[in-house]
Amino acid sequence: MRKVSDLLPDRLNRLRIRKPVEASAVCRACDAALGKAFDHGVPMRAVSFKNGTVNVAVISPAWSHELTAAADEVVDHTNTELGKKTVTKLRARVAPGLARGEDQIT
Repeated sequence: MRKVSDLLPDRLNRLRIRKPVEASAVCRACDAALGKAFDHGVPMRAVSFKNGTVNVAVISPAWSHELTAAADEVVDHTNTELGKKTVTKLRARVAPGLARGEDQIT
């Protein structure tokens, strides 16, 4: 008899939603890691994940530079949160509306 946890990945594959579900989990973990790395109220958030890369929306080029400098730390915290090495790269994207959660992801 198979455990439910063993059936879930197979079911997600058949429904073709495994990648979006994984991307959502990675973005949530990255947001938690951003909170650990940057103890302040500057809006920034993970907006997408694909092929090991998380794209993070920031409010300005200055914060893009700050995030790039702390990328290794954020990647490490994200992978720790996920319990496996899923994220290999972090990319900053200047998109103030997305960083604040005002715009839709396109």
